[in-house]
Amino acid sequence: MRVPPDPRRILELAADACELTLTKLRTRRPRLASERARRIAAHAARMLGVEDREIAITLGVPPDEVRRMTREPVELAPCLAICAKLI
Repeated sequence: MRVPPDPRRILELAADACELTLTKLRTRRPRLASERARRIAAHAARMLGVEDREIAITLGVPPDEVRRMTREPVELAPCLAICAKLI
């Protein structure tokens, strides 16, 4: 059985992929770049087997918000790059 990666590391990699700081990624202000990075983090977390609840706590949002993010389309390349770095 494989242990899912630390959700904080996923956020760090998503922030790097979008050229943001972690502070900007975690902001609740509706900015296109930070919303994109949060969606990438949510999708990558799902791909890696991280529970919605865990990534939601790390992002500081409710689990329903993570589920909403994963229903929205996102570029596959940054998600796969995050997965490749953590596997």
